[in-house]
Amino acid sequence: MDIIARVKGILLSPKTEWPVIAAEQTDIKQLFLGYGLILAAIPAAVSLIVFLLAGLPVNGITGALTVLIGYVIGVLLIAKLIEIVAPKFGYEISFISAAKYLVYAGTPGMLAAIFGLLGIISLGAIGSLIQLVASVYGLYLLYLGWPVMAKKIG
Repeated sequence: MDIIARVKGILLSPKTEWPVIAAEQTDIKQLFLGYGLILAAIPAAVSLIVFLLAGLPVNGITGALTVLIGYVIGVLLIAKLIEIVAPKFGYEISFISAAKYLVYAGTPGMLAAIFGLLGIISLGAIGSLIQLVASVYGLYLLYLGWPVMAKKIG
């Protein structure tokens, strides 16, 4: 998978990208190493930079690792929860499909993390606004992706 093409696809034409994502055969390792962790490296790097500039290198490394580990654990736990709970709402979704759903819908938020650096130059409010818009767009991606990634039962 071309990561740049996927980012452009999920951001600019999600209605056509979700079916492509749903049809892809992948595993958790490929999902994280080929896409998820690459994008999660953005907020991790922002955390590292902010702490380094504050003169706290150990906190920066710890913060960056916490972002990456928390991302992986969060996606895995929420994907499992989705897989378990979906049938109670009349849907069926596999664990890998739920993980893909979460990872790709998180794209705008991961990319927008770069704007967290605007706080360093006293433009934190603008960065926060951009991150808020990205988060709302991520919710929209979740909305669009659900009927493609999950199958209605009965």
